[in-house]
Amino acid sequence: MTIKYDRKSIGKRLGLAITWCGHTKLAGLAAELNVSESTVCRWRKGQTLTIQNAIQLALKLDISLDWLLLGREPDHRQGGDTTEAEILLKAAALLTHLAHHPLHHTQSN
Repeated sequence: MTIKYDRKSIGKRLGLAITWCGHTKLAGLAAELNVSESTVCRWRKGQTLTIQNAIQLALKLDISLDWLLLGREPDHRQGGDTTEAEILLKAAALLTHLAHHPLHHTQSN
C-alpha cells in the first residue's frame, strides 16, 4: 500500500486542530512550542514540519499524529487520557511504518 501525503493537507488539518483547541492567536501556541509565530504560520501553509515539531503539536493540541500527518483515523481527537508516552509510542510505530513504506510526496502548485 502506498500512502500519499500532501503538506498542504497537513497544514489544513493543523489549522482545524488549532481552531478546535480554541487558540485564537498563533502567538500563544508558538510560545508554548518555543517557536516563532511565523513558524506556526508556515506550518499552517504546508511548509516543512519536522517530526519533533509534529509530535509536540499532537501533544499540545490533543490530536493523533497519524491524523495530523496522514489524515487517517476518523476519530482524530485522542481524548484527555492520552499520555505523552502513548503518543511517543504511536509516533515510533508510525516512523517504523514510514521507514518500511516510503511516502510519495505530491506537490501542489
